[in-house]
Amino acid sequence: MLRPPSKKEEVHFDNIDYYLTQCLQKCRESLKVCVAWISWDRYAPIFKRLAEKGATVEIIFNNDPKNSGASRLQGIPGITLYPVNTRRKNSIMHNKFCIIDDTTLLTGSFNWSRNAATHFENILILYNHFDVIKEYKHEFEDLKWHYDFYSIAENIVCGSKEEGSRHPCKSTAYHLGILGASRGYNNESTVTVWKLCRVYGHAKLISESEEIYLNDTLFSENEDDHNFPHTKDAMLQSFDGERSRMTRVSKYFSDRHELQIDAVGIVSIMNEPEHLKYQEPPEHGIRILWRNMYSRKIIPDEFYDGESDGVDEIIESTLNSNYYD
Repeated sequence: MLRPPSKKEEVHFDNIDYYLTQCLQKCRESLKVCVAWISWDRYAPIFKRLAEKGATVEIIFNNDPKNSGASRLQGIPGITLYPVNTRRKNSIMHNKFCIIDDTTLLTGSFNWSRNAATHFENILILYNHFDVIKEYKHEFEDLKWHYDFYSIAENIVCGSKEEGSRHPCKSTAYHLGILGASRGYNNESTVTVWKLCRVYGHAKLISESEEIYLNDTLFSENEDDHNFPHTKDAMLQSFDGERSRMTRVSKYFSDRHELQIDAVGIVSIMNEPEHLKYQEPPEHGIRILWRNMYSRKIIPDEFYDGESDGVDEIIESTLNSNYYD
């Protein structure tokens, strides 16, 4: 059996542009660049040469006038550009990383801009750190999804008239799917979809369904192997499985509930260790399992009981319906 490739690390604080260029020129198969601002007069010729040699070049960057030089690469075979707009006008796409041939990761504070060389910056180069590379590949694909979705996204308005208000709430809302725990011989579960107000926490149940073996289908354990062998092929197999799972989640809600889902979560005991060990009263909340990239920055990882009336209603409704026997 062949031994996995050895991991290697480099850190540079000076002459960063030199080390960056050296790594780029070694690219043979694929180049994924995700950098806020790029000095196109310097790096565009490198990207073009790599594409001419057969490498697939994908470049994500912040969509602003500083990156107007990207137009010189428009339409060149083998090169795809993703000028990213963010959901909030005062936010930016501020990543600074690059993946070469799925084996080398470059990341750090260094922007690929003309003035960056005069700043105190850093760059970390990781070779064959496939567990880390996989996470960056997910971020890259998520940003590509965000780029495609941004132009067709429709903001959801809360519209609630709770608390006796004569006027509907005009705050932004999102669709939150709640997966019930599997129960019974056929692993039955109840799925609900709520419209949850981002500002005031108003909640409205908008869809509900009874399912069989859904949790097993959507979240197959054999696709979530964190102990994959330390090789490129094994990492790519694990990565593809995880992307497939994300696609299934989105497609399920689109087909079954006819909704664009923004996040999926479960109701669970948030203080489970203390509850089991010290018999403390259970504190229920919502743990988010998945969020789409467009809503990732506005939906938290967890919701807690008492956080808002809407969150309390979702938790109470789930528990009272005996989803968690």
